[in-house]
Amino acid sequence: MTEKVHLNKQDIFQTGLIWCDTELPIELQEKMIKDMLLYEDSCKEQYTGEGFTTYSVMYDILNLESFVDIKILIEEVVQAVHDSLKLKGKIEISTSWGTVGRKFSTHNSHNHLPNLWSGVYYIKAEKDCAPIEFIDRNKDNNWPWDFKTEDNKYASQTSVVQPKTGRLLVFPSYVQHSVLEQKDNEDRITIAFNCNANL
Repeated sequence: MTEKVHLNKQDIFQTGLIWCDTELPIELQEKMIKDMLLYEDSCKEQYTGEGFTTYSVMYDILNLESFVDIKILIEEVVQAVHDSLKLKGKIEISTSWGTVGRKFSTHNSHNHLPNLWSGVYYIKAEKDCAPIEFIDRNKDNNWPWDFKTEDNKYASQTSVVQPKTGRLLVFPSYVQHSVLEQKDNEDRITIAFNCNANL
């Protein structure tokens, strides 16, 4: 009977995850790394199992001189993403903070509501650095995970993106995400940010 039935499929509730890879001048990258590590050194008490973050002491790190070029890039890319979805408003960064992850550090699952767009720029990320993991909250309950025979977009609750130096990643702020455990000895240095749109 089923061989006579045509199965139709429509993807619903799509979530856009956008990234671009940039190549910054090496001297700018080195200055950003140096400034981040200097700032960390002045705030040692901020280091936890989730790594070092300026989140609780500085919400606008992209306004520092070292990061102005990255701020301009982020606002331009997020504006392009926003416009491509036929949304109105001028994008502005509302908060930004730096992080340094080292071996064994993680970041638990969270989202960035009530902001509109969020993202991360990888100042330094080696090929084996911890990936960012995105979690589909629509599949939190009542799904027969034990029956799946493979991971695919319909039968998986998570999706990961591997970091790369110079990569800029943008996603809607409501998307739940985490950072998996850093397993190598290299620093994973990032700028995280939130954006909103002014009408």
